[in-house]
Amino acid sequence: MLNGSRANPDIKPEESIGYETGFTIQKSSSMIEHQVELSHYNYTIKNWILWIPYAFYFKSENIEKVQNYGFEFLYNLSYNLKNIKLQSNASYSYTRTFYI
Repeated sequence: MLNGSRANPDIKPEESIGYETGFTIQKSSSMIEHQVELSHYNYTIKNWILWIPYAFYFKSENIEKVQNYGFEFLYNLSYNLKNIKLQSNASYSYTRTFYI
């Protein structure tokens, strides 16, 4: 047992193929800056390693194939005063994973 886990001699390494794409839009004035980022990703993973909790340990098993996709959104707002810069950030992430 290692760190509450039991070794699985039959475990296979994960293999994945996928892509991620996105863009950034910025707009600035002398006092205010806006920045918006949006990205999308999609991955297919073979031999995905799943950690399953048991009574006092975790066991690893391979899942044959999964699909993982989602998007991320980020918004930054900066307000520049004479000697002070105020900055605010907001983000949202959506992820979906399922067996295929």
